Formats: sequence, C-alpha cells, structure tokens
Amino acid sequence: MKPGLRKEILEHSEADNLRDAVAEWRWTATWLLEEDDEQHCPCDQPIREICEITNRVNGKRLEIGNKCIKLFGCDGADEAAQVCDALRRLRGQATGSPGEALIQYSLDTEVLTPDEAEFLRGLHGRKKSLIDDMDEATRIDLNRKLLREFAPAGLRGFETSAAHWHATQEKVYAERRREAIARQIEEDARERRERKERRERRERRRATSRLAAKLRRAPLREA
Repeated sequence: MKPGLRKEILEHSEADNLRDAVAEWRWTATWLLEEDDEQHCPCDQPIREICEITNRVNGKRLEIGNKCIKLFGCDGADEAAQVCDALRRLRGQATGSPGEALIQYSLDTEVLTPDEAEFLRGLHGRKKSLIDDMDEATRIDLNRKLLREFAPAGLRGFETSAAHWHATQEKVYAERRREAIARQIEEDARERRERKERRERRERRRATSRLAAKLRRAPLREA
C-alpha cells in the first residue's frame, strides 16, 4: 500500500495500526468519472474509476482508485474491482455480460429491478449463438441503463458498439429476407412444375381411357 493511502486510512480509522484499521473498512460504491472530471486517489495518483470505502466503526468515507482498493484488500475489494472491470468492458461492448458483481451491485443500489437482474443472470455465460435477437436487444438496453448510472462517460463508445450490432442485425435480417424470398420462389416454381406434371399425367390417363373406350366400341373384323 502506498504511503499516502496508508496515512489516510490510519487518520480516518479508530485503530492505530494498519492491520486492524483495514478491518474497519468495507467497499460501498463504485462509479466512473465523467470525461471532464478529475480526481486524485489518496496515494496521489489521478483516477477515473472511483471506489468508495466506508468505515464501519465511525462512518467516515474515502474515495480511492480501482488499483488501490485491490492492494488495500478491505471487505468487498474483489467485488469492487469486478464492477470496475465490467463497466470498463461495457463501454466498448454493448452486448457484453455485466457479470455477477455488477448485476448484484446494481440490484443492491436499486438501479436494476429483481426481474431485470434475473434476466441478465439468465443470459450470463450463455453462448451468443443461443441468444435470440430480442433478448440481446433487451440486454443492450439494460447495459445502457447501467452505464448511465455508473459510467456515463462510457456511453459514447457503448452507443458506437450498439449501433454496430443493430447495423449487423439489419444486414442479417436483409440476408434472411433474401434467402426467404429465394426459397419461396424456388418453392413456387417447384409447385408449378408439380402441377404441370399432374395435369400431364391426368391428360395421359384420359387419353389412354378414351383410346381404350374407342377400341371397345369398334366392331371386330371377320376373319
């Protein structure tokens, strides 16, 4: 742990040694700064991914960076790091899975409803080939909701990714329509051929029947 962070932790803790002081703290919130915002971690490094930690004993709060919370190792540090990773990932991947940590955090903070959280959990880990377009579009909407709340600066890259997905789907739909039209044309042509063949078979049967009837009516010649 860097000296600046160590000093802040000890100053805001009730314990007078670092080991006991760390045990007083827990992770309580995470968000990403807007593009024009600036902030420094107590370690004096500029940060954009903010992790809020709260002291259980005295209620004091500190805002530290994503890397420092990993080194700090307080209660919830792993979840905080996973939330930051998920938000960073969603900025450039609209169809990405938020992951369990971000889903649970969004549920705890009432950004997602229980039904929305359950929907995202149902898609987590599922192969994209097994996710239909409607479910994928719903996931994009929910991912957008998460970024608006926790990382609005990431929406620009997110929307670019989302637009690419929709454009790709339009191409897929167009190709599917072309294939469906081609199949229909082929099916119509096959049906026309079959109808023609059936008519021709009926005509041959009728001709054969007429000839047979004519032969039956014809008088037999005497030898």
